Amino acid sequence: MKRIAVAAVMILFALPVWADFQDGLDAFERGDYETAFREWQPLAEQGDAYAQINLGLMHDNGYGVPQDYAEAVKWYRLAADQGLAEAQHNLGVGYEHGTGVPQDYAEAAKWYRLAAEQGYALAQHNLGVLYTNGTGVPQDHAEAMRWFRLAADQGFANAQHNLGVIYANGTGTPQDYAEAMKWFRLAADQGVAIAQTNLGIMYRKGEGIPQDYTEAAKWYRLAADQGFAIAQTALGLMYEDGTGVPQDYAEAVKWYRLAADQGFADAQTKLDSMHRMENRPAKIFPNFFILAALVLAVTGVVKNLRADHAYNRRQFLVFISLSLLPILAVVIADLYRLMSGSKLEHADQLMHATYVYFGLLAYPFFQRVCWRVNDSGSSRFLSWLSLLPYLNLLVFLYLCFPPTIRR
Repeated sequence: MKRIAVAAVMILFALPVWADFQDGLDAFERGDYETAFREWQPLAEQGDAYAQINLGLMHDNGYGVPQDYAEAVKWYRLAADQGLAEAQHNLGVGYEHGTGVPQDYAEAAKWYRLAAEQGYALAQHNLGVLYTNGTGVPQDHAEAMRWFRLAADQGFANAQHNLGVIYANGTGTPQDYAEAMKWFRLAADQGVAIAQTNLGIMYRKGEGIPQDYTEAAKWYRLAADQGFAIAQTALGLMYEDGTGVPQDYAEAVKWYRLAADQGFADAQTKLDSMHRMENRPAKIFPNFFILAALVLAVTGVVKNLRADHAYNRRQFLVFISLSLLPILAVVIADLYRLMSGSKLEHADQLMHATYVYFGLLAYPFFQRVCWRVNDSGSSRFLSWLSLLPYLNLLVFLYLCFPPTIRR
C-alpha cells in the first residue's frame, strides 16, 4: 500500500497530465483497480516507465489482478532499465527478499545503488543496511553511516533511527550519546516505535542526558501503544518497580501480557514471575494475622525469659546473634538492589518484615512450649513441634531470598 501511494504522489508531480494516465490515477484513488489497470496497461506496453512501475505495484500488491511477484518484477525491470529510481529500488527489494526472482544480495545492492545515487531515500537506507550486515557487499560501517545520513537528511525516519543506533553504539564512529539522542528523537517524532523505545532507554539510563524516569515512561508508552513488545515489557517493568509511574502490579501484568502474547520471551518470564509472587503467602496474609503473630511472639519471649526452663540470658544473646546472620544477608541483598536502580516491591517489604520478626521472636516461644510438653511427657507426638522453628527458617529463606536476586 505504501509503495503504491509513493508512486502515485510521484506521478502526480512528475508527469504531464495525459488523459489516459490521469483517468487511471483517478480510478486507482477511488479504489477502482480494474479500471486503473485497463488505463495503464496500454501506456506501459508502449514503454511509459511510470505506467510500468504502477503495473508492477499492482501485481506486487494484488490490486485488481492476482498477486504475482514475477509479473511485478517484469514491470519493475522495464521501468528500472529506463532509470526510474523507484523501480530500481523495488527491483532491489525483490532481489533482497527473493520475491519474484531468486534471492541475490549482490544484485539487490546493485539496484539499490543505482536508485540511491539518484537520491532516492528508501534505496539509500536499504543500501546502508546491506553495508551494516555485510550482505551483498563487504561489511563497512563507515559506508553504511554515509548512506544512512543521506537518507536521514531527507527526513527518512528509519535511516534516522539507524544513524542513532550507530552513534549510541559507536560503530564506525566515536560513541556520541548526544548525537544518538538527536537522531532517535527525529525518528521518534515521526512515530517509529523502535526509536521511541531507544529514546526511553536513554532517558531511563541517563545516557547523554539527565536521568528521567517519567520521560522514559512517556516514550515507552508511545511505542507500547503501537504494539511494540520490547516497549510493552519495559513499561511493565516500570509499573512493577514504580519508576516514572505509580507502582501498579495490575498495570504491569497488563503490559507484560500484551508483549507475552506476541511471543516475547522476556515478557513471558516476567509474567510468570508476577504470577508466582501473587501466590506467595506473604501477599495473602491479612494484616491482623501479622499483628497477631508479632504480639504472640513478643509475649512468648517475655514468658520464656521468666520461666524455669527458659534460656539464660547468655544463651538467648547467642541465639539472637546467630539469628541476625540471615537477616543481615537479606538487608545487604536489598541494599544492593536499591543501589543498582531497582525498587523493593511492597510484597517484598511486607514479606521481609513478617518473617524476620516472626522467625526472630517466635523461636524461643516455640522452643519453650516444646520443652514444657517434653518435660510433662503428656504427648510424644507434640514433641515434633520442635521442628516448627526450623520449618519457619526454611520458609523465611525461600520467600525472602528469591525476590532479592531475581533481577
